[in-house]
Amino acid sequence: MWQTGYCDDVTVTNKGTQAVDWAIVLDVTGTINNAWNTSQSTVSPGKVKFVGVSWNQTLQPGGSAQFGFCAQL
Repeated sequence: MWQTGYCDDVTVTNKGTQAVDWAIVLDVTGTINNAWNTSQSTVSPGKVKFVGVSWNQTLQPGGSAQFGFCAQL
């Protein structure tokens, strides 16, 4: 984090017993200006839904994927 923004690295893990396409909603302060290994969309003020992209969308049981983003405050 710095005065005008921050970056965040996130790991999602499938703790279930079947393969799943992952999605997660996170609180995000500021405006995303860079993201990697994910697609995102705003679901409400301050909340962003992140989903996998073609190479990391489906997680096998016990599998995980990493993504990240930077936001400007």
